[in-house]
Amino acid sequence: MNINAKQNAKLNSYRATEKHIEDNAVIISSTPAFQTAFNKLKAKIAAILDTAQQKSGALTGVAADKKTAKQNLCKLAATVAGAIYAYASANRNETLQQSMNLPVTTLMRMRDEAVAPLCQMIHDRAETDLENLKDYGIKPAHLTDLQTAIADYFAKSINPRSAISSRKTVNATLNTLFREADEILKNQMDKLIELFREANPDFVNTYFATRIIVDPPTRARRPENITSETDHKLK
Repeated sequence: MNINAKQNAKLNSYRATEKHIEDNAVIISSTPAFQTAFNKLKAKIAAILDTAQQKSGALTGVAADKKTAKQNLCKLAATVAGAIYAYASANRNETLQQSMNLPVTTLMRMRDEAVAPLCQMIHDRAETDLENLKDYGIKPAHLTDLQTAIADYFAKSINPRSAISSRKTVNATLNTLFREADEILKNQMDKLIELFREANPDFVNTYFATRIIVDPPTRARRPENITSETDHKLK
């Protein structure tokens, strides 16, 4: 899960509060307003977990796809470049020969933004000399596959930028969800919980204990705006 340390501390508190109330569902069943607020909190917690998972996967998948596309492109391009290299060597064209000295390892080490243009150059040169390269094993299908791989890599190389943009949107969504969860707790549940104190003081005291947010690494603070008879116990 990919959330920051402060958010993780809050989420741990939310989930502890959720478990405590679910373990004592009979107590709150007599107050529909509290039950409704609690159900809203549970929905926010579920949404936070789901959104955090989306954030975690936003770049992982596209990075793997991009790497695979680059490997495929470099293998195809190196094969064609090798044939052109051999052709140039046989015809004593040293300039062409040196420009095609592009094994897979060299192509893979190149900057991402430079790979597709270079592979396109290899493709275009092979297309120009295709008749001569037939004897070196290069067929039209090789160039078709190479052009397809260039387009595929180019498309996937753009994806990480889209993923970064997506993560910004996810971050904004997470901030909103945490704010809404805080509002449910502070403005509704923290107030209504006092209805249960007389009959179930331990339940109420434990509720406020779960509401303590432990900031990383060890410092603890009271949740903001809690006002109850047990405040002194939370300090």
